[in-house]
Amino acid sequence: MIKNNYFLLLIIGLLVVSSCDEDDYYDVPDDLKGNIVQVLETKGNFSHMLKALKRSGYEKPLSASSYTLFAPTDEAFDAFLKEKGYGSVDDIPEAELKSLVQHHILSNAYSWRVILEQGLSGLVSPDDPKEHIITPKKPTLCYKPPVVETFEEKEYTVWKGRKFLPFFNPEFFLEPGDYNFFYPDTEYTTFNVANAAITGLDQGALNGIIHEVDHVLDPLPTIGDVIYNDDQFSLFKELTDRFLEYQYNYQATQEANKDNTGDIDSLFNKKHEGIISFAHDELDGVFQFGIDVPGGVKFNHTAFVPKNDVLQAYLNETFLKFYGSVEDIPDEAIRTLLNAHLVGARRSIGILPSDMEGGFSTNNGDNVKVPKTDVFMARWTNNGPFYGMKKVIQPNAFSSVIGDLFFNPDYSVLLKMMASTDLQILVSDPTHEYTFLAPDNDAFEKAGIRYDEARKVFFIKHPVSGEDVRLNSTQLKDILELHFISKEIEKVDRVIYESSIDGQNYLGLVPTGSHTFNVISGGSQEQGVTISNRISGTRKAENGTVYAVDQVLLPAQKSITQLLLEPGGPYEHFGNVLRKAGMVVGTSIPLLASGNFTVLVPTQEALDAYDLPDNRVDLEEFLRYFFVQGKQVYADRSIDGEFQTMRVDKEKTTANNRFFHKLRIVSDAHGALSVTDGAGNVSTIADSDNSNVISQGIAVHLIDKILLSK
Repeated sequence: MIKNNYFLLLIIGLLVVSSCDEDDYYDVPDDLKGNIVQVLETKGNFSHMLKALKRSGYEKPLSASSYTLFAPTDEAFDAFLKEKGYGSVDDIPEAELKSLVQHHILSNAYSWRVILEQGLSGLVSPDDPKEHIITPKKPTLCYKPPVVETFEEKEYTVWKGRKFLPFFNPEFFLEPGDYNFFYPDTEYTTFNVANAAITGLDQGALNGIIHEVDHVLDPLPTIGDVIYNDDQFSLFKELTDRFLEYQYNYQATQEANKDNTGDIDSLFNKKHEGIISFAHDELDGVFQFGIDVPGGVKFNHTAFVPKNDVLQAYLNETFLKFYGSVEDIPDEAIRTLLNAHLVGARRSIGILPSDMEGGFSTNNGDNVKVPKTDVFMARWTNNGPFYGMKKVIQPNAFSSVIGDLFFNPDYSVLLKMMASTDLQILVSDPTHEYTFLAPDNDAFEKAGIRYDEARKVFFIKHPVSGEDVRLNSTQLKDILELHFISKEIEKVDRVIYESSIDGQNYLGLVPTGSHTFNVISGGSQEQGVTISNRISGTRKAENGTVYAVDQVLLPAQKSITQLLLEPGGPYEHFGNVLRKAGMVVGTSIPLLASGNFTVLVPTQEALDAYDLPDNRVDLEEFLRYFFVQGKQVYADRSIDGEFQTMRVDKEKTTANNRFFHKLRIVSDAHGALSVTDGAGNVSTIADSDNSNVISQGIAVHLIDKILLSK
């Protein structure tokens, strides 16, 4: 570190002085003669830069305080003036010149090695050593002044923040070609800052360090600046404007008025709800990889933005076949499309050209690969890499089992419900297969579920009072999860019971014809009713099969205890016996607390015909044989085997091992369930309306006989 070097030099100097006569004079080292301005003057090839410093008012500060200056040579300045159409430095407008000069200055003295060390700081991802948390860029003295913008007939003074200088070195870039992808006209020397090569490194001065560069360092735009100011991306801008909002920035407002002038009433951040805030110059470090990144660290976004004709063609071929205009396309669909082209600051340096073809994760959570040939323009901006695209990146969601939700207006309610949860990333994954039972808008209306657009919340009509009850995010997710099966079912030619995506509920698919089937869910079966969700259409998606259903599946509204103990319910008689055996505590049945059981409930007639044990302990032991542990068994023809109950087999149990009595359960080709007990008696389902009932991960069947363990 340079500070350590100066400290060491000071100590050595003091030791030398102490050993000499007090009249001896020791000169300043040759490489530290003069301040930054004086060093530039002696070199003779920085006349334009010296004039710029003088005109901008920075000649005096750079003669005293500690700074780092990136100094363009006269040749570099000549090229810049020619490109901009200026005859000399004197022709550059004052405000523009001041920003330009500020963009070449860093507070404090930084050698190249210090810049690299602070760019890395040893903080890396545990999974990827090249995943540096701290970005190799430094804040300059250049602040972009607040800009007044008008949005929806209201004016906002927008705070932009600082401009940064990015540094490029093999320690940050994966391949040499990465740099020239952005700066094809500058040689990549491994000592590069923005569009310039550092041709004179670590030139010392009494008050800082000078790095000689071969290009003038124009302040970099943001990703947002490129999108807003380049007409070939105006359609992408139009889509992002849907989500534009202005957020009051208290800290920036206070800082702007610290002299108590009150000139600036309020400063706002320009943000986009649900997508990255690509308009802002400063992007703070965040908590990543379990490491709390130091304050002031700035990360990068990445944007892959298709040009207008490409994006318009995509919209024509997809959304506009279903919607009358771009304005009619749902926000949720547009947001998903935009996020397929944006990568937030999950990676500090941004997505480099060498990353693109290997694959990276977008804001949608999709892993995508972008050929370099799809990019026609590349810009390194103040807040990350920008790529102009010749192709649209299609989100995985659009070709997944939930794809219809984005393109078919009949599924607008389901789309909004999906957007209110975190399920979209999961069920869009092309590496996993799903079966999706998709209710349309009419099904939600029939279920009494509606979306309040003004309040952005869902309501369900209470079945008794008729009042609207708000559904929270957990309840919405519970409803949605019940419509996804964690495997693909391409054909329902038999009775099938499968776990829903949450693993806590089961769905029964019962064929009723060659192309139709009914769906049994906990929300219907707990009331003893099999709902008839007749299938109206089937679609094969990239990661599974979609079935259109005419009713919404609802999670069980009653707990397993309520179900078994409900007065007047189909299992009340069994619940009364459980109470008599002491197996009910308050309002719960502790035996079933962990879920994942099957309860075989004998009918009232079967219980009445059997002489039950009078002793409470013996009665509980007898009843435990009716509880199958560790398995939810349904009337599915794939079932044929022995299952362990909760009744301990005392004859086999030892001090070291517990054994349980078993019973055999078989489901035939038609989905009929039979149970063979330890005594060889065979029981069957007595009441189909009150069997295959699902609640809290527990299956309940009403059978026609008592079960005996032996």
